[in-house]
Amino acid sequence: MNKQEIELLSLLSKMIDEYQGKNEPLYCSLKKIKDDFFYIDINENLLKATGLPTEIIGMNIYNPIFPGTFSDQLYKICEEAWRGKEVFYYVIPPTNKDTFFICVVKPIKNEGKVTEVKGYCAQMNRNDFDQFKGLFVNTWLCKKFGSIRGPG
Repeated sequence: MNKQEIELLSLLSKMIDEYQGKNEPLYCSLKKIKDDFFYIDINENLLKATGLPTEIIGMNIYNPIFPGTFSDQLYKICEEAWRGKEVFYYVIPPTNKDTFFICVVKPIKNEGKVTEVKGYCAQMNRNDFDQFKGLFVNTWLCKKFGSIRGPG
């Protein structure tokens, strides 16, 4: 990993941390049970911002709310975090296509073992998307960690 790539990851992490400090936090937690990931917590702010119903808490990431391709990508991100890595990505949720989120998913460990993954987000409006999209599509970051984009 070269210095430019490290600086980009650091910049994104700082941006999400600053957003969380200045705005209502947006976060969710997932737990792996056997080979599936389940939503164990999604704060009210993220539910509202994404347009998700509270019933999603307790559901598998493969559920009737999300298209299969969206869930497939989310599974890959959660799996990478479950292995101990921080994963950055951006997403336009299929439940609210007027906004997009820059996210980091981090492993949460207890006694050295990953027990859940937690995602933190910074929300942007759709008008900013085209400018920001170029950053992800044309960098190593997208190639390394992948990205999720909702349809549209």
